[in-house]
Amino acid sequence: MNNGLLTIIHNGTLVHTPVTDDSSPSPWSSIAAQVTKIIFDGPVVASQNSLGFFDKFPNLTQIDGLGSLDTSNVTNMAFMFARSSKLKTVDLSRFNTSKVLKMASMFGGASSLISLDLSGFDTSKVMDMNSMFADASALTSVKLAQSELITHNNTLYVGDQWNASDNFVSAKDRDGNSVDFSGVTSSGTVDTNTPGTYKITYTANGLPTTATVTVKAKTTSSIRK
Repeated sequence: MNNGLLTIIHNGTLVHTPVTDDSSPSPWSSIAAQVTKIIFDGPVVASQNSLGFFDKFPNLTQIDGLGSLDTSNVTNMAFMFARSSKLKTVDLSRFNTSKVLKMASMFGGASSLISLDLSGFDTSKVMDMNSMFADASALTSVKLAQSELITHNNTLYVGDQWNASDNFVSAKDRDGNSVDFSGVTSSGTVDTNTPGTYKITYTANGLPTTATVTVKAKTTSSIRK
C-alpha cells in the first residue's frame, strides 16, 4: 500500500479464510483505516467465501478495476461492501453471482452509496438477503434485473402429444424486453404413454422455474371425440 492506495496484484486467487460463515474481518483489516482507494491491476479470482472482503474500510472512497475480480465461484457475498461509509460508487456490472447463496448485509452501512446497478445480478440461488441495504442511508436508486419467466402446469391423458413449449407462457430479459421460446432452455421430458407426474425445468437469463405436467390414464369420461 502507498499513500492510501491499495493495489491488488493480478495473481491467482485471493486468499481469505473467514472465521465463521457469518463473521470475518476483511483480508486487509489491519490496514483498512489507511486505505482511500483500491485498484485491481488485472484478473484476480475471488475466494469461494468472500464474506466481508471490503467490510469496514472507513476512508475508502473508490474501487477501480472491480470488473477484473472473477466472482464466478463465489457462494458468500455477505457484508462484502458493508460499513465502508465513504464509498460512493461501485461498479458491479461484471459480477457473476450465479452461485451466490448469501448476500446478507452486502451493502449494510455503506452510507455514502447513492445508486447501485444490480441489473446483471443472478439471484436465483440466493437464500439470504437479510438487511442487504440496511443503513445505506444515501441510497436513492437501485436498478434490478427485469428478468421474468412464467410457465404453467397442465394435465394430459395417455396418448396426447406434448411439446416443451406447451407449458411456456412468457419471458423477459434483464431489460424487460420480451423473449420468445427460442431464448428459453428446458430440461426434462414427458412420457405421454405412461401415467405420472413430470417436472420440467425452464431457464431464461439465469432465471429458472419449474412446470408440472400430469399424465392421466384415459377413462370413458376422458376420451375425447
